[in-house]
Amino acid sequence: MQHAKQIPVTIARLIEGSVLGSLRLTNKFPPLFIVGAPRTGSTVVTQHILNSLVFGYFPNAAKEHPRAPVTYTLMARVGHRYRPSYESAFGIIDGPFAPSDGWDIFHRWFPRYDQGTPVRVEKLHQLRTIVRVCEVIFRAPFANKNNANGLRIAHLHSLFPNAIFLHVTRDMASTVLSVLDAREKNHVKENEWWGAPPPEYDDRSFEDPLERVVYQTWGLNTIIEEALEAVPGSQWHRLEYESFCDDPDGIVEWLTRTYQGCGVHLRRRGTSTPSLRARRRSGDGDMTRRIEEILERLETGRRR
Repeated sequence: MQHAKQIPVTIARLIEGSVLGSLRLTNKFPPLFIVGAPRTGSTVVTQHILNSLVFGYFPNAAKEHPRAPVTYTLMARVGHRYRPSYESAFGIIDGPFAPSDGWDIFHRWFPRYDQGTPVRVEKLHQLRTIVRVCEVIFRAPFANKNNANGLRIAHLHSLFPNAIFLHVTRDMASTVLSVLDAREKNHVKENEWWGAPPPEYDDRSFEDPLERVVYQTWGLNTIIEEALEAVPGSQWHRLEYESFCDDPDGIVEWLTRTYQGCGVHLRRRGTSTPSLRARRRSGDGDMTRRIEEILERLETGRRR
């Protein structure tokens, strides 16, 4: 029975690898890449965008079959409906056709946590072709939220020169405490990362998980900010999570105007805007002081 289940997957991989691997397609629409450190609210921002505007994406079914993402995107689209949702569990939205981060799909060309592993630049045209086919399937631009893509902005911008980048940020104390909570709930060991680590701190030793998380959050945001300096200002936007909760449709309007400037009309979905509240988290006084001290040390080192 197990072999019978694997035959369609094997065939899909062979066909998709053979057909799409030989193509070098270019995109019709600017893709949208939503980046940010873990627990900054990037998932709910993505949900609101996809609930309000028609974009293509990698559904969970495609993520589960990273060697045949187009085939399983088509299968999920035929067999399931898109159901707008604001529910998620650590970035995972339930349902075969629900949007995913495409984690293992991107790892076909980009390293996982080992940033010493080179990017497969000579094969990146395969990703562009897959994104173009997704545009055809959804009849819309492609969108993706993946925290690790914050480390890949230069490559993504080179591959998709017209790409739009959305950098989601959040109050540092709230982010750090949320990551610490996620680490505990996911049973992450003290000397391990939860989410993408900044390459320069990958092998560094830390006093405790709090110091590790501050370095991670600050480091990822710094890498993203520096990478976006090479992207035209009209193609990226920094969105504070707290501001998003005050005005969720503000980013929808920004995207609508930005794509109109590229000659692309984004179709609207008929869903209502929810009432969102930014949850500010705060630890005790000692924890807050430690976060501020670590940040001051990092900023001082950056200025040097």
